[in-house]
Amino acid sequence: MKLDDKYEVANEIYWHILDTLPNDIRKLCVEFDPKNEGTRNTEIGMNLYFGIEDILAEYCEELQ
Repeated sequence: MKLDDKYEVANEIYWHILDTLPNDIRKLCVEFDPKNEGTRNTEIGMNLYFGIEDILAEYCEELQ
């Protein structure tokens, strides 16, 4: 798996997880970003996303 693919897969998994959560739990991971009027990850959200990336990186290393 290429580096760009890892980011794309991590992003897809992250949003799939968030889409399955109730809004009160989802709000722990994502919050409104007034600068761009979109959303941004909270610290919990960043930890979840980077954890997914780390797991993918470990599996990619094992497959090589």
